[in-house]
Amino acid sequence: RPGGLAVFVVADGAIGDRAIRMDELLGGLAARAGLGREALASQERPHFHDATASAFRARPRREHAVALARPRA
Repeated sequence: RPGGLAVFVVADGAIGDRAIRMDELLGGLAARAGLGREALASQERPHFHDATASAFRARPRREHAVALARPRA
């Protein structure tokens, strides 16, 4: 509903050596759905999967709390 919040807790992932930055992906999907980002908090998280570790060499893996809302009318 307008003014309501949806909060997602998501972590970055990887496909092979390609990092999937969930804060960016969720932000793009939210905009397409008419939602705006109200708040974002992120922190580095360890990465334990050796096969995709190269995806996070340039920038570490992070976990995000993202709050989205539909603008009030």
